[in-house]
Amino acid sequence: MAWIMAGCGSRQEQMMKRNDNFYWLARMDAAARNPIFSSRERAAEAVFCSVDSLADYETGKTMPPCAVVQRMIEAYGTPWLRARHVRECCPILTHCYGQEEACTRTLQQSAMGWLLAFRDMEATAWGFAELLRDGSVSADEREALAGIRARAVEIRGLMQQTLDAMDDLGRREA
Repeated sequence: MAWIMAGCGSRQEQMMKRNDNFYWLARMDAAARNPIFSSRERAAEAVFCSVDSLADYETGKTMPPCAVVQRMIEAYGTPWLRARHVRECCPILTHCYGQEEACTRTLQQSAMGWLLAFRDMEATAWGFAELLRDGSVSADEREALAGIRARAVEIRGLMQQTLDAMDDLGRREA
């Protein structure tokens, strides 16, 4: 167990030194859409944790529990945070694959995700255009619109995962 915790500690130190803590970035992403999240106090209320705990998560002093990360994802509207949290903080992933291999593996998974996600994307786009051809959404069309929205959220998460993996690879190579 000590080797797992040792790996996490060094990761936390790296997050603090790089000043790109992704829990803080997620809150700032949410603040761009809703100014209420500019306040750490209001954000802490939204994710049901103390202000001090949120500060510790955002500075890398403490690793947030998965339940808190899930509440951040839901409150902030940042689905990309899930993949980033697992990739950066999962001791099993980094121990099994190492940093470079984990990044490359994420890119490989993203490439496969693109193949699967986009093979039927044209049909989804045509369905979306057909749904909105009259410029409005009727009550009986809302379920179809919800399905298209879910697909868009899925693709947004895939794109964010891909961009994060590419950025991580670029930082490692620099």
